[in-house]
Amino acid sequence: MPRPALAFLLAAIVIALTGCISRPVRNHSPAYRRVDSTAPEYRAAVDREFEAEKAKGKTDSAADLIAEMRVYEQFTSSEKKRRTSGVAPLVAALEAFDRPRGCWAYTVTTTTSTNGKVVEEVERYDPFQPEARLWTLVSRNGRAPDEDDQRSYRREKLREWNQSQARLTEATRKRASVAAKEALNNDFKIVDTEDATRTTFQFADEKSADPKDKEPGFRRTYVVDNASGAILRHTYTVIPGSIGELATVYYDDRTTDYVILDPALPPFPSKVWRRFHRRILLSDSGEIEFTKVFSDYRRVKCYDDRFEVRVGIPSPTDR
Repeated sequence: MPRPALAFLLAAIVIALTGCISRPVRNHSPAYRRVDSTAPEYRAAVDREFEAEKAKGKTDSAADLIAEMRVYEQFTSSEKKRRTSGVAPLVAALEAFDRPRGCWAYTVTTTTSTNGKVVEEVERYDPFQPEARLWTLVSRNGRAPDEDDQRSYRREKLREWNQSQARLTEATRKRASVAAKEALNNDFKIVDTEDATRTTFQFADEKSADPKDKEPGFRRTYVVDNASGAILRHTYTVIPGSIGELATVYYDDRTTDYVILDPALPPFPSKVWRRFHRRILLSDSGEIEFTKVFSDYRRVKCYDDRFEVRVGIPSPTDR
């Protein structure tokens, strides 16, 4: 029962109700609200609602309008519930990811290529040590540092480490809520492995062609172990193109792999890989690629826990 005469009016009403015209380019409405109104099941539902409203004495135009709006809300509500339910295991995995792990020492080997020039750096992190000795440079390009190099390294490394920890804390705090929103607002897909041991959650938000659009498009995936509910891999790709009028992304890809060291704890990073090439104004990053491999994990006592105070009656042997 085609009713094309009302198409413009219906579209205008739906837009007014959903706020779809707030962003006329990319993502002008949440993905869960982008239903296919031409699908057979959708049209069949509209026809059923139309007949029900006609039976109540409504005119054709009124019954048509009510049927279209009601079915649209039914389908979008159902899609929102489906996406929320589907992403729930990932949200739980991301929330669990922030649980305390205690103190662990580890070695990280970083290989960095900048426009083809390769540098390898081996570092040791040990929270058993005081803050000034938290990081130790083991070698750079196979050469052990002297005392001056070590002192300079530790000073700069500690400054960078404290800054990165502040940013990381903020990022991890938002990760679960971001995933929940991305499942509703962007392209979202769930893929199970054939042996049902892992689930991959895929998100995508394509970049618009508008040069004034300052939000880069992206593709993101999380791989979750179904048995433990732990995250095993996270990938993120920025879609190449211009970001606004002053910046360009030639490529930006990153992958983090995780390993389960203790089933009672969240996973630990085992490998981080990234490559990127960006230009902002006249500043060009060049072609940069690095790999960080984490090894030799060892549980240690936290530095602040090394000094235990026992309260009791003093004895002649106390010092």
